[in-house]
Amino acid sequence: MGGAKYALDIKNNSTYAIAFYVAALGIEHMYPDTTLQTFKPSMQVILPGASAPWYISVSFDELFKLLPRDTLSLYLFHQDT
Repeated sequence: MGGAKYALDIKNNSTYAIAFYVAALGIEHMYPDTTLQTFKPSMQVILPGASAPWYISVSFDELFKLLPRDTLSLYLFHQDT
């Protein structure tokens, strides 16, 4: 599939802006190591009521096979955190 893109849509149902990052391949702390990064990673902000995609170039079946465990960590923060 080459440059195919797969997306996980993240919807913000809260009344405030949130920021998120996904701990997947290339990220220092993946499950089962759920400690937060030692630096502030680049995060995408989602406004209240909006959604944003997280793109990967492999299928989700392949992604879960590549992870150390079959768990994908998604971190959500209040934008002010």
